[in-house]
Amino acid sequence: MVSCLIGGKSQFGKTSLAQELANKYHENECIIAVFDPLHVEGKESKAKAAWKADFITNIWDKFIEWAWTHTNAKLFIEEAQDRFPNTTTFGKIIRHLGHSVHYSVHFPTDVPPAIRNECDHLITSRMPTDCGKVLRQIFVCEGLKDIVKIDRYHFTWVNPLHNEIIENFNSRDEEVITKIADFVMDEAEAGESEEMVETIGIYNNEINWDYLIAEGHIDEDAQRYGTEKL
Repeated sequence: MVSCLIGGKSQFGKTSLAQELANKYHENECIIAVFDPLHVEGKESKAKAAWKADFITNIWDKFIEWAWTHTNAKLFIEEAQDRFPNTTTFGKIIRHLGHSVHYSVHFPTDVPPAIRNECDHLITSRMPTDCGKVLRQIFVCEGLKDIVKIDRYHFTWVNPLHNEIIENFNSRDEEVITKIADFVMDEAEAGESEEMVETIGIYNNEINWDYLIAEGHIDEDAQRYGTEKL
């Protein structure tokens, strides 16, 4: 129900920040699943420990299958820029399963507008000027003009819905990470309702495809894609 865009070049700390967020969710007994293309199969115990994850894989189809057979989890997609356009269809469906999704990318402008414009939170490290201009327009935040000056291993967080911005914080700043995690969990909880869950047929891990198509949330191509993976 909540989506978060995490931007940062390699070696700028975005994976460390994502893991800190996952640890906070874990402390609050959230279910966590991670897609990480750099993860080495057979070393799950070490990776799960770093992420505090209930599930981790480097195989996209396995990740999709897990996401579509669970509800209300915190999902992390590492190197998400390499998964588009697959994540566009994926994103249309999983939001109706109560998942909160964290897309980790090198440059937020690499993300298709269909997903980028729907993100509730932006967490970004230093970005080029042209990228900052795009983000300022999307997230309606003039404070983003300073992201060209962010220190290495530091980030700026923006939540337009609540007019929140915290600039140039360290990726391991527990106070800020806790605040972000609390916002995501509160927003996800506010978006949940038994009526919604029952209506779209999540009970027994079944999706009410007819409802989603009728309401215009997805199209028949998305249904076929989903049922093939299930």
